[in-house]
Amino acid sequence: MNNAAMYALSDAGGIPYPETEKYHYDRWYTTTGLTDGSAYKTIRFNIRQDNLLLHWRNSYLEMHGQVVKKEGETAFADGALIAFIHNAVPHMFANVKLTIGGQQIENVNQVGHVSSMLYDVIFPRSKAKSDGLQFMWMPDTGKTASITDNKGFAVRQKYLITDPHTNGMFKLRIPLYMFFGFMENFVALKGYPIEMEFVRGPDYPALFRNSETGAAAGEGKLTFSEMTLNVPVVEPSTAMALESLKGLKDPYPYFFSFRQRHGMFAPVPANIHDFQQPITSDFFTERPQMIWIGFQHSVTTDQKFNHALYTNEDVETAYIKMNNVQFPATQIKANWSENDNGFFYEMQQHTRANYLQHPSTYTEGNMLDPATFRDLYTIYCFDVSKQEFTLGGNNITCDLHVQFKAQTVANLRVYIAWFSDRTLELFTDGKPLVIRKQIDNYTKPSD
Repeated sequence: MNNAAMYALSDAGGIPYPETEKYHYDRWYTTTGLTDGSAYKTIRFNIRQDNLLLHWRNSYLEMHGQVVKKEGETAFADGALIAFIHNAVPHMFANVKLTIGGQQIENVNQVGHVSSMLYDVIFPRSKAKSDGLQFMWMPDTGKTASITDNKGFAVRQKYLITDPHTNGMFKLRIPLYMFFGFMENFVALKGYPIEMEFVRGPDYPALFRNSETGAAAGEGKLTFSEMTLNVPVVEPSTAMALESLKGLKDPYPYFFSFRQRHGMFAPVPANIHDFQQPITSDFFTERPQMIWIGFQHSVTTDQKFNHALYTNEDVETAYIKMNNVQFPATQIKANWSENDNGFFYEMQQHTRANYLQHPSTYTEGNMLDPATFRDLYTIYCFDVSKQEFTLGGNNITCDLHVQFKAQTVANLRVYIAWFSDRTLELFTDGKPLVIRKQIDNYTKPSD
């Protein structure tokens, strides 16, 4: 994350559009066919690229199905107050895995929360007004499942229940970068087989229903008729094709750097003021670059709770401690009841600017104004990418420290998302790739 050139096209093995002769989409089906997309089932895609040059940055997961009543599996009545939550699709999955050339590249838990916390901060405000609705990117404006008090819920409910000829029918198309950091940057890849595994979770995190007397909707169930991948096939110009043939005759390596995502959750004990949680990754040797934190409290699985919202939980101070270094070094206390967010609002803005590698002073901001940040989407962000590299080595400890102004409530959970820098060393003749950790990314052979 410290080196912007890591994500430059010239260092990523990408194919720019001017050097593309033809560009079209192709469709891939699940490995064994979708026979059961119900909860806790695994859906796999196996893409044998052979000589195809596939553009993963513009690839999509497409899902066809229907939301039906859990009891009886019949269609909902007209006007039923049930809808997908904001960014519902990732919340349908408990785990996703990406394997390239036989090596596992990403393994993400808490998929919905990783995707939501990351892109609630990163996406521009206008995302919901453009292509966002086709993957349920439509933020809430209130906490209730009401079409009068919550405009986001009203739009999603209309899209699911009112608009289709058959109530509850849906076709959702979501970019694969909403799941995998590997897919986020401009990358066209050939010669390496790719396998994706999507493990379905329960239905309830993706649905939100009204439970008020007289307007209550019953619990819903997700049913799927088809899941496919839509991936662009790039046909390079003659000059680029010749370069590819040279690479087969005289193989050479090329590098692609990406942000490898991670997610976890932990219960927060009740009636405490101080909380500490280790943020773990593989073998405790990973250095996170940026960290997102969100709090929720609910024990219900009856779709009456909106899993897209994050509460401030009256956090007074919070910081990340890596080995003996604290981020941020200076604590500014928040007092949420007095409309004082400390410096947490600015921290998410600055994290976004560094993630996107451009300042946001004269560009469109995200969906989080100060009131929305306080009441609906309180996401605590920590940019620790400017850390001292003296932290390097094989013993990295990373802990979240939180001080609550009031005692914590029961059934509180903390969700944590973070990424580590990764570089793939790939080869033009398709020989086994090499995965490098971020400590390798910034070290030149002459150093």
